[in-house]
Amino acid sequence: MQLSVLICTAALFLWTSNSLAQTSINGRYEALTNIEQQVANFARSAYASHYPELEVGNNLIIQVSSLDPRLKLVKCKSPLKFKINSLSHSSSNVTVKTSCNDGSRWTIFIPAAVEIYRDVVVASQSLARGHRLTEDDINLQRANIMQLGNGYVSDPSRVIGMELKRSLRSLDTIKLNHVQEADVINKGDLVVLRVRSNVLVVQTEGVALSNGYVGEKIKVRNERSKRVVDGMVTGPGEVQVAAW
Repeated sequence: MQLSVLICTAALFLWTSNSLAQTSINGRYEALTNIEQQVANFARSAYASHYPELEVGNNLIIQVSSLDPRLKLVKCKSPLKFKINSLSHSSSNVTVKTSCNDGSRWTIFIPAAVEIYRDVVVASQSLARGHRLTEDDINLQRANIMQLGNGYVSDPSRVIGMELKRSLRSLDTIKLNHVQEADVINKGDLVVLRVRSNVLVVQTEGVALSNGYVGEKIKVRNERSKRVVDGMVTGPGEVQVAAW
């Protein structure tokens, strides 16, 4: 009977000691899940402030990496401090600097994955190089722009009427480096050469020696003088020159 009482007393003592030790440990260190949640809240708030058109949980999604459960961070007496390395809209991976600035003084860097969704212009069908884009050639599709890099387009009017520099498949994202101004003059075309001054406009005929789009400079041969001059394309079949 006495032995049983001693065993029970010893077991109770060990359980109590372990419980107190665990409570002491839990009270000394930060809860990692709490840090992760604070980092997520900070990152979402920072992106929402920087991009007010975004809505958290809809077109703005941020996932914070889980911390190593073996990590022991002394509990901070003051609120934790957070700083994002960059609020770039072209990088899906960011790092949040998380610091305790009171007596324990520690800093960790926590990775987070950022997703931002927008409607972007995509090809509605397979399109060949050199094709001039029309409204029927494009659609808008929701996409994570953090995976697209730079040059994506949200406004279809920016690419309608432009010429493809490369072939595209159906649903390919149309980027600005995929298109160029469409030529309105082709090599060998008979064009109107115009010289403008403050008081008059003089014009004659010429032959284009290269293709050209509006705003591009090309070489043209004056059919009267046979001189080759530089001019700027101002419209279909029209080139403005400084002199004959």
